[in-house]
Amino acid sequence: GRSARAPAPFFCTHSACCRLVAGRSMGGAMATTSQGLAMSSPAAFLQPLPSATAHPAPPRGGWAAPSATGRNMAPQAEASMEVFPLVAACAAAVVVGAGRTQRTGRARGSSTVALRAEAVRSPAAVQQPPLLVAAAVVGEKTKSAKVQEPASRVLQRLFLEGPKVDRKTFSINCWYESPDTTTSQRDKVHDYFQTRPTRNIDRVCDGKQKAGCTWTQLDGRRGASFIRMDQDGKVTFIREIMEPAAAFKFKENNLATMKPVTSLLVGLDGLQSTIEGWLGSKDTARRESPKPKFGLEKPKTRRASDVVVYLWEEAMYAEDRPVDRVLAEFSDELVYEDLTYVDEVWPRNKEALEMYEKENRENMPKDMRFVLDDVTDGDKAACAMWHTEFGGSRSPRGITFYGVDAKGQVDYGRVVYDLSF
Repeated sequence: GRSARAPAPFFCTHSACCRLVAGRSMGGAMATTSQGLAMSSPAAFLQPLPSATAHPAPPRGGWAAPSATGRNMAPQAEASMEVFPLVAACAAAVVVGAGRTQRTGRARGSSTVALRAEAVRSPAAVQQPPLLVAAAVVGEKTKSAKVQEPASRVLQRLFLEGPKVDRKTFSINCWYESPDTTTSQRDKVHDYFQTRPTRNIDRVCDGKQKAGCTWTQLDGRRGASFIRMDQDGKVTFIREIMEPAAAFKFKENNLATMKPVTSLLVGLDGLQSTIEGWLGSKDTARRESPKPKFGLEKPKTRRASDVVVYLWEEAMYAEDRPVDRVLAEFSDELVYEDLTYVDEVWPRNKEALEMYEKENRENMPKDMRFVLDDVTDGDKAACAMWHTEFGGSRSPRGITFYGVDAKGQVDYGRVVYDLSF
């Protein structure tokens, strides 16, 4: 506690439990009786004391003031080393903590941050007794990072808690959209969950920041959901889509069924293109055939999210053998649930999926494209959020859930969209 101008040392000469010697402010030497705990500088602090036998016998008249290295202290009694380690740690903690406000000159370089850094750089130093490292970080103010709950667990909580879900689960500007309801802001989204139908999760992807799932309502209707979280772990976006009523489901290829409508839209789009040409504002980019984004031959990894991105941005628009490239990412034993169709016509193996893909391509308008909006970051399953662009429209919007097997091939899929959405 002495100032720099009064460097007189202070020490205990009558107690076997603790002898503490300090020099100029915090720049001098400090020692405690706990085995291996001493400090005169960061380097000295991280070094063990010599053994008791290494100390010379005390000179006549007692021990002198410490040297610059802080090594000339009395031999320590074995009993005190074993009985009073806590006393030693507390002494070190007080001096190290006080040094943050009292250090001057050379002592300024002996901050607890520097001590910790030196401990990391010198692995041998941290092999000393645990009290040494504990004392080195006393007084350092650290803010532990909050562990964020994975999006997959948050999604499950939304379904399990339903009307009882905490309002704070949603971000202030949370957005919720579905064919039936679109709303924003925390209070309105929370209010919607008070009356939202009860839905039970069938499958959920293992996403960290984004997650998706498939579900079944109590009335038997099925669907899929997609959520995204912000940096604070709050739900900031939700999309949910439910399958259409049985009376509105397709029994054969939906693009072939809607061909009269799409042909009309193609004609109107052609007329619009002609008018734009006359006005000199023709949008050629929108009418170009979609192409692969990077020209990859295969997914970057076998993680579900990478497989989904490859399917949507590469394989689907490959210039050679696009169907074969898509099929290569699916397992021989798969179930692909397109909820816009009746259950009986779902592709349930690779051959059926090949026919499904070929029929879609044969009946798809030339400038129709499917755009991937977002994908969850799952390893074993991933959920894609997408929309269709055709004739100047960005509809319908949909969700597709993918599950992969141990080889990273898709063995389960569920696609759901609403033509009015």
